[in-house]
Amino acid sequence: MDRTRCRSGPYDQQGDVWNGLGNCMWVEVGGARPRILCSHNEHIFAHSVNTTSYHTFSEFTRAFRDQPVCSAAEIGLRFPKLNRRTVSSWVHKGLLHRVRNGFYRLAERPITELDRWVIANTIYAPSYISVRSALGYYGFIPEGVFHVESVTTASTKRFHYANTWYSYRSVRPSFFFGYTFIGMEGRRVMMATPEKTILDVLYLHPEIATAVDFEAWRFDETGILDAIDQDRIQEYLTVIASNSLRHRYERFNQWLHDRD
Repeated sequence: MDRTRCRSGPYDQQGDVWNGLGNCMWVEVGGARPRILCSHNEHIFAHSVNTTSYHTFSEFTRAFRDQPVCSAAEIGLRFPKLNRRTVSSWVHKGLLHRVRNGFYRLAERPITELDRWVIANTIYAPSYISVRSALGYYGFIPEGVFHVESVTTASTKRFHYANTWYSYRSVRPSFFFGYTFIGMEGRRVMMATPEKTILDVLYLHPEIATAVDFEAWRFDETGILDAIDQDRIQEYLTVIASNSLRHRYERFNQWLHDRD
């Protein structure tokens, strides 16, 4: 079996093989059905050489109608012969949304809060929902939250999709804990626990340190005291091992009890 290296471009000279970033790929060319051996981009629409297979958008819709977002890798696994140009044409026609590079969503699907959370978890991993988004979920603040805030061990990032800002705050790996999986409508979302939500807010916003600052965030004192486990808070603080965070939490906890 001979191997040939595709030129550095979106298509090779023997067939319709796309590698997403214009990186070179190794392809077997001596067999009955040439195939991709490797690529530098893991998110690809793998496509057998010299194929004429065509997938309709209705097939695609049936496969992904229940998913808030799907990756190019998932599309490639479900439809291994799907041409990248076909997917691009669906985006151009408004049938598909390109949420981020390599991630897509059916345009006809209404976007819900759960969809936003799944998108946030999926686009940038590992990450979990926290800060204002988790405060809103647990009812710790009165107003609705129309953007999604997450915590990640990767670099800080922010992007916009469908009238929503998605932001990610970077933390050291030892701080990436204290999350749970929330099951909703057959989906699982990584969400900070009530206790970690409070500590994430105080850790990522060190300017929140006085009663005036706590008032400005409009925390629901009774709701927080009813929901959080003080023993778990102390366990988390021991793991984090930050004296400054411990002192801020002690001031916050005192304010909660004074206001309750």
